Amino acid sequence: MTPGLAEAVGAYRQLRSRWPDDWPGLAAVMRGVVTWLDAPAATACRAEAPRVLIDCAEAVESSGRARARRAGEPAYHNRLHVADALVSMASLIKARRSLLGTPVRGLTRFETICLLTMTVHDFHHPGRCNRGPQEIERMSLARFAPHARRIGLSEPDWALISRLVLLTDPAGVAQVHDQGCRDGAAANASGTRAEMALLVTEADVLASALEFPGAELTQSLAKEWQTPHPEMANSLLSEEGRLRFLSAGVRFSSGAADALGVKQVIHEQIASIRKVHKATGA
Repeated sequence: MTPGLAEAVGAYRQLRSRWPDDWPGLAAVMRGVVTWLDAPAATACRAEAPRVLIDCAEAVESSGRARARRAGEPAYHNRLHVADALVSMASLIKARRSLLGTPVRGLTRFETICLLTMTVHDFHHPGRCNRGPQEIERMSLARFAPHARRIGLSEPDWALISRLVLLTDPAGVAQVHDQGCRDGAAANASGTRAEMALLVTEADVLASALEFPGAELTQSLAKEWQTPHPEMANSLLSEEGRLRFLSAGVRFSSGAADALGVKQVIHEQIASIRKVHKATGA
């Protein structure tokens, strides 16, 4: 495992050590990832997160807390998933900066949009699968739109975030990556929408693609799906289900993901599962 992925795993562990009883809130998570991105590890200084990121995180946190008090959040699509997605995106951004040799001078618009997208992408998720293309993603955007106006997101930024959120529909992720590969969505100094799309879809599932916290997240998703999709929930818990997810359910095509070593970690998990199957004759 590369140092970058090891750092991410450490952050996922820290989040789980505080969820849910000692949860610091998504604004604190946002401040943490911005500091991790913008402050050299050897210093004790804390980078100042842009106000729009904090306001956005606070809106999602407030909604999640209220939902938890009323009827409970979904077992998987909750504030912990948002925090995981923020850590994952920060890890990809850090790897991207390293590829480009970008000096640390605060967040770029490209990076800010990516972090905002991960914050809102599953806003008020109903805890089930889409019944039509991009159904839940559109619901999340409609529900967050009043907050976007209150926070002061510009119309161009909100339009871009909305397009990126729609691309997180699992049914369309393969097309996003196939198109990105055809268009050559490589990292460059200014960044492109095609590269943003790759990073957003990768950050959404990066934690799930790792051995930790992937196994725990699979259990959470199976619990969430047990009532609306019982057969799908049960299939998640088998080794065959894990193998299907790693082999076909996730795509990592960005240069940042390659630099993090995500494909290698996935390959090692697949090889381990197949080795066990071969040994047991399953």
